[in-house]
Amino acid sequence: MAATGLSLGILPAFRTCLEYFQLYKTAKETSFDSQVLIFKFDCANEDFILWGEKHGLFKEPGDDARNPELDHPEKAAKIKTALDLIQGLLSDGRVLQERYGVEVSTMNSPNTQPDGDGGQEEQQPFLSSSALKRIGSLWRRQQQSANRRGLNALQKTRWAINDKNKFQRLIDDVGDLVERLYKELPFPEPERNSVAIRDIRSLARHLERLRIFEVASIDRYPAWSGAASVMREAGSSQAGPRTISQWMANVEDVSEDLDQVQDMPQEHVQGN
Repeated sequence: MAATGLSLGILPAFRTCLEYFQLYKTAKETSFDSQVLIFKFDCANEDFILWGEKHGLFKEPGDDARNPELDHPEKAAKIKTALDLIQGLLSDGRVLQERYGVEVSTMNSPNTQPDGDGGQEEQQPFLSSSALKRIGSLWRRQQQSANRRGLNALQKTRWAINDKNKFQRLIDDVGDLVERLYKELPFPEPERNSVAIRDIRSLARHLERLRIFEVASIDRYPAWSGAASVMREAGSSQAGPRTISQWMANVEDVSEDLDQVQDMPQEHVQGN
């Protein structure tokens, strides 16, 4: 019974962390370096989602898809601790500002940003957005649950990066905590990369953002960066939008051949 209680405690903690991860997507950063940092953070977000999806944390308690090891008392306690630490890092405004160089303010909508004319600018695509769309109704139900818990107020928060070096520290700290989750409940790397590469395809129609992602993922996720490099080159080699279906077919071939991407020379995946 105690183990079940621990695993149930994991579910709300995971969902709350996921809500906090979404806040950075409202940041409107214009410089290339700042956009790279945002995408680095998005990689940690994607990795977090993949781990939760693999182990059934988007399922209800008792669902056969949930990993029974979540009920192991020792593992559950360590996972809950890591989730609490992630939540703590992403929710403390004072720490975000003083230690991680993040300024927090409010905005009108979680899904759009004010543009220069006072209207609304559509949110740019992110890798993790594709993952959440893939999860579909499971994510929407959890958003509704979050709103009932009062987390909808958090969704009006907007971040701005004031100190890039400090924000890199936040990326590193959150990434290390996500890796703790993988140490407790592993996800085979080839399978993990394969799912991520399919999500990267959502960026394939946005070559500039694909280039930013390629640079952002090279250090911690070289296979993801390699896939982005191949996709970007496939898109750049075509004459224009009329040929998009042709090079999207090439992108699909890339996502089916993970071994080819992982064996690419290191210099091939460096961003320009």
